[in-house]
Amino acid sequence: MMYYIMYNGQQMGPMPAEQLRNYGLNPQSMVWGEGMPNWVAASTVPELAAMMSGPQQPYGPQIQQPAYGATMPLGNRGMQPIAQPVDNHMALAIIATIVSFLFSCIGVIFGILAIVKANQVNTYVAQGLDDAARQASDSAKKNSYWAFGFAALGLIGTIALYWDAL
Repeated sequence: MMYYIMYNGQQMGPMPAEQLRNYGLNPQSMVWGEGMPNWVAASTVPELAAMMSGPQQPYGPQIQQPAYGATMPLGNRGMQPIAQPVDNHMALAIIATIVSFLFSCIGVIFGILAIVKANQVNTYVAQGLDDAARQASDSAKKNSYWAFGFAALGLIGTIALYWDAL
């Protein structure tokens, strides 16, 4: 019988019972299979309950927690790696925010937006949402450039204001 399992808020499957272990199968895991009226806890399905009571041997490639900033194949893409790594531009966003803070209040807003978008990139990559990750990455980069632009305008304005005093 083929089953579906809820994993990180996403429906994964169909897959054989043994493969459910790759998605952290435990007695509380919500599963569904053909002929079942609703999603149920894995412990209520006899085939799965028997599988969890004995020693568990790993089946196929195991899903591991990725290191910080690493890309991990999740979602309905199976075990395929992400085609291109996505740069979050976090360093650029932080530097833009600091420089903007020194020279332009308006630039700080764009710097903060850049940091928020850069953080979203990692979240989207971890969820397997490649397109959303790339859009957030582009937005982080653009907001960083806007922050630098306003900082440059603020610096020019400050120099012009104090030029006569020199």
